[in-house]
Amino acid sequence: MDSAKVLILSLVGVVFLVAILVLVYKAYEKISARVGVENALKLGKINTSLYTVIPSAEIIKPRDGFNYTFIVSFNVKNFYHNYGYWRHIFHVGTEIDTNKILEYPYEGEGIDNWDEVTADFPNQNPGLWLHPTKNTLRLVITTEQFEEGAFPDHAHPKSSFTATDTNELDVTKKIINTLDIKDVPMNSDVNLGFVVFQNSVTVFMNDSIRTIFTITGKPFENTGSLFIHRNKTYSGLINNLEIYPTVLNDKKILEKLK
Repeated sequence: MDSAKVLILSLVGVVFLVAILVLVYKAYEKISARVGVENALKLGKINTSLYTVIPSAEIIKPRDGFNYTFIVSFNVKNFYHNYGYWRHIFHVGTEIDTNKILEYPYEGEGIDNWDEVTADFPNQNPGLWLHPTKNTLRLVITTEQFEEGAFPDHAHPKSSFTATDTNELDVTKKIINTLDIKDVPMNSDVNLGFVVFQNSVTVFMNDSIRTIFTITGKPFENTGSLFIHRNKTYSGLINNLEIYPTVLNDKKILEKLK
């Protein structure tokens, strides 16, 4: 067999192998996407009179560790229940001390005690709260940002120190991103979806995209449990709640929010 025929057969073999690999990859994508959707955490009705905890082991984590889709339908039946306090809807992350009542009062513009919420719950990915005095939802996404520099490796961050006390360290800084969703209907079903993808959060409400929010840092790999309706909370119920370990496309999300 001459060299030309050998070359042609080799090229045909390479093309055939590439085609097989492409088909296998596409099949894998379809199967993995279907598995991701089917393995989503799905919860039914949850009344606010019931404090609910879903253990971390029961939550399907994002397949890539960071990007996911969250869908929730809920109804605030009595907006004035626990009026004047930040009202907990749910969060995934920091454990809740069951001996403590979540009392974070609103004392006026500029004094809303939100810093106390974030001090007690630094890890929320995601978290959702109802504003103390407005029909506004606050979505919380905690992220991480890596920084390099001279930091004290032994002292409290607020302590004074000199350059000789420092070491060059790689420090992971936590950043609490918040997004306020305003004019949320009360005493009616609200279908809310949001997609965390890289450094953006797309928020859907009912039948449309409400807003797109850019976050600082990268969402951390959350291993926490899901906490729902801890005191103080609103008066009403969650109709359904779904967490998908991957990013659903816009069409799929809007279908689910109808």
